[in-house]
Amino acid sequence: AVNGKYGDDDGWLGNGDATQEWAVAFHGTGLGYVVRILRDGLKPGKGQGAEQALDTRSGEKIGEGVFVTPNITVAQAFANGYKTSVHKNTVAYEYKEHTIYAVLQCRVNPDKIRRPNR
Repeated sequence: AVNGKYGDDDGWLGNGDATQEWAVAFHGTGLGYVVRILRDGLKPGKGQGAEQALDTRSGEKIGEGVFVTPNITVAQAFANGYKTSVHKNTVAYEYKEHTIYAVLQCRVNPDKIRRPNR
C-alpha cells in the first residue's frame, strides 16, 4: 500500500488536488528484476548512461538515478530483449505466441525529475 507513504496527504496519487499530483512515468526492465523491484523499490543500477549528462533545465550534472519515461513505447524498448554485460536479465519472455515485456507504471515527484541534454 502506498497511502500515507509521503505524509498524510495522498494528493501525489491524483486523489484530489491536481496541483499536488506527481507525474506518471514508465520503467522498462527485464522480467528477472521485477520481483526485486516490487520487494525493494526502484533503485539506481549499474546502467547509468546519463550520469555525466547535464540536466536541460538546471544545467547541473544528472548524477546517479533510475531511468523512467512518460512514453510507454520507450520503456518497452528497454524491456525489449537487449543484452549487454550490464543488463543480463533484460530479455522479453515468449509465452504461447505472445511476447511479454516488463514495464512498470509509477509516479515521480516532479521536483526530482532530471532531463538529460541528449
